[in-house]
This record gives sequence, C-alpha cells and structure tokens, in this order.
Amino acid sequence: MLPLHSHRSHGHWRPSSPSFPSFLLLLLLVFLVRAPHPAFADLLDTTVYQALDLAPCTRLLNASGVIGCQNFGASGVLYAIDTSDDLASFVAGTQKDSYVAVVPMAMLTTSTIQTLRNTGKLSAIVVTPGTLLPSSSSPFTPLATSGFEWNPNGTSLSFQSFDIPIYAAWPTSNASQVNIDAINEAVAYNRDKGYNGYPMYSADFDGLMYAQRDSDTCLRRGTCDPVGSVSIWSSHSRLITPSDTKPILLVAAALDAASFFHDLATGLDTHVAGLVAVMAVAEAMARSPTSPTTFAKHILYTTFAAEAWSRAGSERFARDLRTFTCVKDKDAACPLVNQACGRPCVANTEFRNVSWGNIESILELSQILGPLYPTSPPSNLTFYTHSSSATSSLASRLAAASADALVRIVPAQGSNGLPPSSSGAFARNGVPAVVVVEHSGAFTNSYYNSELDGYPYTTFNASLYTPTVCSVASSTAKTLWRLAQNLDANATLPTGWDVNCTVVRDWLDCFVRNFSCPLVTGIPFSVSGATHVSHYSGVWNYYNPNPIAYVVSNWLTSTLAHTKGPAGGCNASSPCSANGNPSGTSCIYNQCVAATVKYHYAYGTGLEYDFDKGYFTVVDPAQGTWTESRWYSTRFRIFMATSRTIQGVEVAVGLALTLASGAGMWWTRRWVNEKMKQA
Repeated sequence: MLPLHSHRSHGHWRPSSPSFPSFLLLLLLVFLVRAPHPAFADLLDTTVYQALDLAPCTRLLNASGVIGCQNFGASGVLYAIDTSDDLASFVAGTQKDSYVAVVPMAMLTTSTIQTLRNTGKLSAIVVTPGTLLPSSSSPFTPLATSGFEWNPNGTSLSFQSFDIPIYAAWPTSNASQVNIDAINEAVAYNRDKGYNGYPMYSADFDGLMYAQRDSDTCLRRGTCDPVGSVSIWSSHSRLITPSDTKPILLVAAALDAASFFHDLATGLDTHVAGLVAVMAVAEAMARSPTSPTTFAKHILYTTFAAEAWSRAGSERFARDLRTFTCVKDKDAACPLVNQACGRPCVANTEFRNVSWGNIESILELSQILGPLYPTSPPSNLTFYTHSSSATSSLASRLAAASADALVRIVPAQGSNGLPPSSSGAFARNGVPAVVVVEHSGAFTNSYYNSELDGYPYTTFNASLYTPTVCSVASSTAKTLWRLAQNLDANATLPTGWDVNCTVVRDWLDCFVRNFSCPLVTGIPFSVSGATHVSHYSGVWNYYNPNPIAYVVSNWLTSTLAHTKGPAGGCNASSPCSANGNPSGTSCIYNQCVAATVKYHYAYGTGLEYDFDKGYFTVVDPAQGTWTESRWYSTRFRIFMATSRTIQGVEVAVGLALTLASGAGMWWTRRWVNEKMKQA
C-alpha cells in the first residue's frame, strides 16, 4: 500500500529574552539550517518523497539535430488518462495546475502527446503497460526503400524530439511491479477526489540532458558520446591469413535492439531470435564429426552492434575489411595499454586477415521468431529468403535443407530487394547476400524495435518459441555444413548430428526473462539477481562492452575453443595464469580456453576520433553520426502535495526562516564580539 506522506506542521515561535541557553539553541538551529547533516537531509527526503525506479526517455543526437526527451526538473499532479474520453475531459477541464499524465502504452502516440502539450497544463508523462496492449506499436521509422515501407507500423516516435520528461513504469521483474502499483494507487487517490481539493499526489522529475543542438556541437563540448558498443566476429579456424585462398562464408545477426525507452529494449523478434539461432549454429558446427578446421571454406560468425543506429556495426566492419589503414603503430593519445594500432586506436587488427575478396557470401538470420504470443508452439510455418541477386544458390540450398522441416524456408517473391539488414553493407560492395526472415514482404512483427517485442518478460515462456528458432538454426547449420565442404545440397549428414534445441531454449530464456541463468553466471561477469537487461547498445568506449556483447563473446570463446585446459582447472581465485594452464587462455565455465573470437568497434562511420583535438568529430554527416547525451542521474519521486496557496506560504515561511537564520548569525557574531570586548 502506498504510504500517504503529508507535509509537516509548523509550530509557533515565541520571542524570549536572550539568555545564554536560548543563544545556544539559536546557534544550533542556525547550524542545522545552514549546514544540515547528510543523514538529516536523507531522512527528510525519504519521509516526504517516495522514490521510484522508472525508465527514462533520454536524448540522442546526430549531425542534423536532436531526438528523444529533455528531463529538466518538472513536477505536477498525477492525472490518469486511460481512454480518449479521459483525454477529452483533461483538455476541456478548467484546472490551472501542472499535471503529470499517466497513460497506457496504447495511448503513447505523437497525437496524444501534442494534444496534451497544447493544453498548457502538461509537465511530464508516465507510461504504463495498461490493461490492453495495442495491436501494433513500433516507434521506429517505416524503413522505406524505393517507395516500399518494410515497417508499415512504424510511427517514428523514437525519432522525434520532446521538451518534457517521459518515463515508463514497466514490469521488468517481479520487484518492479511495486513501481506500477505505487503510481496506480496514487492516481486512484487523485481520481477519487475528482482531481480537486488538496492534498493530492504529485510527482517530480530530474535528469537534465546536457547535450544540445547536434552531434558535432555536443562532441565538441564534451556533453555526449557515440552510440555504439562492440561487434563480435569468430571462427572455428585458428588462423586466417590475408594470403589464405579459402573462401569465407559469413553468418550474421544483430547483437542488440532499440525502443523508445532504451532501458526496456529487448527485441525478441527484432534481434534475439536471430542471434540465438547463429549461436546455436556455431555450437552445432563445433560438434561436427568432421572438424570445421578441415572444411574447404572458413565459416565466420558475425554479430553486429548498434544496428538500429545507421547499421553502425556492420557498416564499420565492412568498411574496415576493405579500407582500414594503420597510420601510426603506437600513439600516446591512444588510451589503450596494448595497442595493435595507435592511430586509429584499436586493440586488435586481426580482422585485416579476413580478405574481402575471399568472402563468398553472407547469410543473415533476422526476424525468425514467428507469431508473437502464441498459446502453443506453431507448426507448418513458411519463412522466406530475400537475396541480393535474382538467383541465389545459397537460397536454393536453404530451401532444400528445410523441405521437411517445421519451418520451410523458400525464396520470397517480388522485387523489393534486401530488407533493411546488416547484409546491406556487404551487398552494396559486391558480396552476395541472403537474409532469412518470417515475412515475404513487409514486416509481420508489429512491435519492431518496441518495448512490446518480448513483453511481458516476467512470464516469458521460451518453450513456445524454441521449435521455430531451432528449426531455422537446424536448416542453416545443415546448409553451411554441406556448402563449406563443397558437398551437394542433399549430401548425407552425420548420423545424429543436429542443432541442440536446449541451447536455443536456454539462451532465449536468458536474454529475455532471466539474465542470472547458469549460462551467464558461469562466465566471469558480475551478475547479482539480474532478470531483464536492456538490449540497447549503449555508448561506445574502449574498455567495457555492454552485458549482451560480453556474455556472447565469452560463450563463443568456450564453444569454439581450439585450446582447452582441464575442466575445473580455474576459478575466480585461481586464474588461468596459475596451475600450468595453457598460455593466452581465459577462464570461462571453470575451464581455461582460447578461441578465434574478436571484438570490433561499432559506432557510426560518420564519426572518427580526432587525435589532435582529443575528441570525436563528425567527418561525414551523410553516414551514421548518432550520439547519446550525458546526464548526471535521472530521478522520479511521488509526494503528497498541498495546494499552490499553501505551497506559496511554505516558500514564504522558508524564506523568512532563512532571513531569520542570517539575522541570528549576525546577532550572534555581534553578541560574541561584545562579550569578548568586555572580557
């Protein structure tokens, strides 16, 4: 039950003669007013306010402007707007206060926000899931190419700018339901009073977004950072060299997703299903009776970061494979201790061993989840391949491998080309590309890059989606196994060899519902009771990949390991450097392992670090230039507010007390000086 916090009553002060005891009391009061103890301030804060942990809409910038929200301090009476009738009543109301509108996700639209703003009474918005989810909710753009909209449900809400705070009270865990309950109870209290007659529940916000104007400006001022993280590329092959004549098969998926509220990004269909399928393919190939190291072709698994933001990961990886030049081996301006190249500053340059001319094709697994919210696992599904060329042998092989599978994969009809995908960076430069998706034309995922793509996390049932994702992964693994060995499309497969569907189920559950699963906690990574983690890429830095990238890279290192110490040969207190373990290994799942698994920096190709200036700059406004504003912290608090008149009186009293404290200090100083003279 939400506690009803009321304001403290003020006592009456009566003047008395300036005795020495009263002087000491006055001195103590002056001290408390002028220099309160932090514990006293904390007690006051927790007594008056109830702080809630909500997800803020934050501010992003690019070369042309600003998107997102400004969280400059705001406050107002909590007001529920659950329906269009509630909205009309709010607009027609004669109230003069400032209000915080509490709306369900179904009403978070540009039209609703603009209508609320036009009243002049809105100070902020709080979004809750509501009782009825919208049939479609994609705040991303429509993603139009050549006049065709791939994401017809896209509203572009995530790419608009709002000058008010917008927060989400969202059930990311069982514990977070407390936030929603508190807001609902506070709103119910106000509603029962007809939003008239104080006291009423109000909320205040804080979280100033420092960045202004555009990416070039905020980077120069040091108030923003590039949006990004690290992509991952990996292989069974221990060594790939520039002179290697083996063709290379790329297998790709996106490593992260987006949403209006970045903390709530999951992307179950947008990216998680494809990522898990690629991981399952890698695990299956590692168990092949015929070692992949002996295949006629290399298989390279690539998971690209920050793909929602101008395809930052895939664009930078593709460009670096083609044109990377190390200008200076070592550079004092590069913060890395171990520099593979000092300018540009990178930790490794082994990607240069991947010869662009040897890349035979790229196969991407994208939106392959199938129907959202099924009551039972679907059956007899048909998914589609979109190819960069009219005829694709890779697409034909996938069709053959999936002919009798739960999910048939057939070429899409029509001439819309590749859907928006990581493969585009390769296809534009001559690499044949095939993208596997659930849609033959426009997206069937009506929650693309939305908070609802995977919601509700707490009751997510991975088993409902496992057969579909596992079927696509199985057909992909069989296709690659044959193709990498130059075998016929219907060549006999090893007996009993296939994708492990348990791996698929467990990773789906880890990424959506329980990030403290054994697959994660077995990795040297600080996880303490984490349930749902954000799949937003975050901001790029040299040292710390986001949790998703870190976990995936470690798991791939264990799965693709070409060097292994004894099982149980290491732990947190006994690292791989001890006990005679192989050199160059890392302790993962209590075993020292080494593999060809590498990070690759992922941020917009329109941004580069200027070593002379000491900060990132915009070098090509036409390419990805996304940055995220810095802020100190975000805050949302509920409190019981008195009327504006009483608040004015309280301010006046507070001002009077402040003046009185100053006068008291002046009088005290004068009294002490007189006493000192008398002495």
